[in-house]
Parts: sequence; C-alpha cells; structure tokens
Amino acid sequence: DYREAAEAFRKWHAGAVALLTMPAGDDARAADDVRKAAEIAIEQLPVGEAHHRAAKVASDKMASYSIAQNPSVLTLAQMSAALTQMRSLLSLLQGAAKLAPGNATLPTKKIVAALEDLAEATGVSPASLGSEFGLPDEHVKFLEDEMEKKNGALQPTSFDPFPADRSAVPTLSLPTIPLDLRAHGLAVIEHVNKARKEPENHADTLEAALSDAYEGKHLTCPPSWGGKKLVTAEGVVALRDLLKALRNKYKTGNLPTLRLVAALDDAAQQAAEELAAGKQPTDLTTRLSSRGTFSGSAGEAIVYGVRQPEPIAAQLLLSDGDAQRLNRSFLMNGDLKVAGFGLADHPQHGSVCVIVCTSLFATPIDKPMTVECQGEANDDFQRVLDAIPSEQARDIATDALVVGKKVKLNYVPGSIDITVYERDGSARTSSLKWA
Repeated sequence: DYREAAEAFRKWHAGAVALLTMPAGDDARAADDVRKAAEIAIEQLPVGEAHHRAAKVASDKMASYSIAQNPSVLTLAQMSAALTQMRSLLSLLQGAAKLAPGNATLPTKKIVAALEDLAEATGVSPASLGSEFGLPDEHVKFLEDEMEKKNGALQPTSFDPFPADRSAVPTLSLPTIPLDLRAHGLAVIEHVNKARKEPENHADTLEAALSDAYEGKHLTCPPSWGGKKLVTAEGVVALRDLLKALRNKYKTGNLPTLRLVAALDDAAQQAAEELAAGKQPTDLTTRLSSRGTFSGSAGEAIVYGVRQPEPIAAQLLLSDGDAQRLNRSFLMNGDLKVAGFGLADHPQHGSVCVIVCTSLFATPIDKPMTVECQGEANDDFQRVLDAIPSEQARDIATDALVVGKKVKLNYVPGSIDITVYERDGSARTSSLKWA
C-alpha cells in the first residue's frame, strides 16, 4: 500500500512540475497561460495530498507491525517537502501572473507626435532636450539610444523602443485532462466525512475559512480553495445556518463513514458528462442497476462552478438558496454508506460535480473467487465483500476481522460462503444465495 501511494505521489508530482515548468529561454509567456497553469495545479494539489495521506496511513500500519524498512525510496518527509515546495511555487507563479503587465503596448504614436512637436521648436537635439526642457540625463540618454540622428538632430519618427511588444507571445501547452478523478473524489468524500464524523471540528474549520470571505451576497473563496469569486443567494446566512446545524443537529458525529466505490464513481461520472453536454441525466436507478445491485436509500447531489474538494463539499453542505437544505440533508443521511464521485467541464458554469450515495451497493464479480484475510481487509477481500448484496452477510465477515479472527470468503456468482475461524481452531460457515 505504501509503495503504491508513493508511486502515485511521484507521478502526480512529476506531472505538476512538468505543468509548471516554463520553457527555457528569454521568450515571454502570456500571464493568462501561467495563471491557468497555476489554477490547474491548484486543482491537482488535493490529489498529491490524498496520496501523501494514504502513504501516511500505510506507514502507521507498518509501524504497528514493527516494520522499519521503507518499501519505497520516497519517504513521507520528502513527500511533505514536495507539497510545501509546490504550494510556495504556486503562490509565486500566481503573484507573478498578477503583477505581469497587461496586453496594452506602449503608445508609441502619441510619443512620436509629441517629439515631432518638440522638433519643430528645437530640432530635438540632445542639448535642447536637456537644457531647454529640463529632462533628466538618463531620459535624454534613453531617447538618444532609441532614435536615429540626422545632422546632429534626433529623428522622432524613428522612435520604437519596444518592438517585441508587437510580437506574438508563445502559448503554453496545457493538459486537457488535468485531474485524477479517483484521487480527487477521495479528497471530496474525505471532507464530507469530516462533517459526518467530526461535525464540531469541521464547523470550526469552515468558520475560520469563510466568516470573513463574504461581502454581501459575494463569496471570495480562500486561496487554498482556488480564490474564486462566487455569487450566493443568501450570503453569510447560509454559513451561519450550517455552523449551527453541525454544532447542534449533527454534533454527535455518529454517522457512518462514506466509502468510495468504483461502480458508483462511474454512475456519477455518467451524470456529470451528460449534464455537461446539456442533456437530462439518465435516471439514477437505471445507472445503478446497470452496474450492480443497490438497496436502502439512494440519491445524488449536484453542484456547479467549483472544482476543489473543499469548496465542493462546502457548497453542498451550505445548500445556499435552498430553504430545505436538501443537499446537506442528503450528505448527512445516516443510512448512506457508499459513494461515487463525478466531475466534468461545463460550458456555462465551468464545472459540474455529481456525488452519488447509497446505503448498500453490490458490484458483481463474473467468476468464482476464494480469499482469506485476518486483520484489515485487503483489496481482493474488499472486492468480494463489495459483491455481496447483503449488509448482514458483510457484517459477519467484517465483525470477525475487527476482533482478529481469520475469515474465508468462497464466492461464486450468485452465492457466498463465509467461514469464520475461531481461536480454538473451530470454524463456522454462513451461506447466502441471491438471484
């Protein structure tokens, strides 16, 4: 797990560095291109942070088993340093793009006309510029350097100090698919889970980030959220309502942790792409049924115009402009346990994000599988668990793992045998069949 997280981090970092590396040479680059590259990298930053967190979790697990050797050449400290350096670089690039001059060129024609007026009066000789008009010596020298002389007089029509202003500025090649949607979705669901599991702490975080960000109905997102300016329906009233709900209605923090499921990612992404294309999304039941079996509660939340994980989660929880706070109620529903994430570029709103959640979702496996596990579920064990369309049957296996028992899953399409091995060597098997 650590090796995979470290390799994913390395690939993310290499891509981000390549995106932000300016071509060698003295040629200028358009400030808008640099600004866009920085925006894309900021969108990608949570992906690197997610890989770093995954590596940290794996490192803690290794420590619990007294495994001292790092399975990768990339250490946690190096990942942390790379993230710090990336944040600093992004801040510098954004600042440089902000300070860059606009596209307006020097008003050469107006200057030439003024110099011609001087020429009629004085012949525009260096001496007359300095003595009669009192220009500083460095200004006189600049005009001498930038204009031709004829019979000792400067020629105004030859004044053209910045011909490069008229040259085309080369464009930067920017990626068309900038995000690792899976890692981005993990980061989004992580922020939703903070509201579900640590509501009061999450309220404090949102209050610190957003309390001073409103000006009437306008919200300026914090720099870590991309700094985007949004027009809201309620202004700070929606924030106050959310903070009150997290600190009162949801303060127990006893909601299940949402877990991302690949099939639900696909269902959410299908809806996001359909919305981006101006189409009515395919019915949720149809999208879910084509990918597996679901039961209990099911629904989806949609938000436009934000791409960063934190503002995506925050906007849905705020439910600005909705008196019933439907998106908030949906994401804070205790019946929901699994989720999927989709994100697409939208021609009018910039982006559209879809989060699909259900109580239970089973992704069928089309071949027999037998897996054993003791301790935390590995990937193959989790895959078989996710194919079982029964919460009760899943609980038999996971409850046994929690207390350190060995569990064997014998899966064939349409049925499962769950064998739990006791510490005395005895075993108990539970079976389930479904259509």
